[in-house]
Amino acid sequence: MMDKVAVYGTLKRGESRGNVLNGDGLIEPSLITGFEMYNGPGYPFITEGDGVVAIEIFKVPDATMKELEGIEGYPHLFNKVRVYDYTERHHIWVFTGGDRLVGEFACRDRLIGNGIWGMTTRSVGDEIRRMMEELYDIELAMPLVFSDDLPEYHEAETRVGGRR
Repeated sequence: MMDKVAVYGTLKRGESRGNVLNGDGLIEPSLITGFEMYNGPGYPFITEGDGVVAIEIFKVPDATMKELEGIEGYPHLFNKVRVYDYTERHHIWVFTGGDRLVGEFACRDRLIGNGIWGMTTRSVGDEIRRMMEELYDIELAMPLVFSDDLPEYHEAETRVGGRR
């Protein structure tokens, strides 16, 4: 059986554990709302919140999901929750920070406000542009400008994908 899983940190392509998935089964880059990302002890984690997090969605076999559960320390270090992808109309799994991580590291000075792991502020606009072009199969004519002073965002339901 195959499951869909969202990754947002060291398991993304080009990151330190990106070789685990190696781009195999990549469905699409996307965004997930209703979560905030925090800088943990060398890796990120997400919790429910008012933010947006950049993710990559992969379709993986059971054996790979078991491997991911081991890497993420599930169920002790990370939780595994199902969220609904309103764009593709299917459920995906995402690993969220467990009680220990949240208790130790979920504070404002460790918040990754832009929701993108491994990005410097200068490269955030380029990454968002690349994701939007890939997600919507378009070419953007003008550069994106990134600001940490974005308006507060509230969402009643967790959503995956950039479209409503």
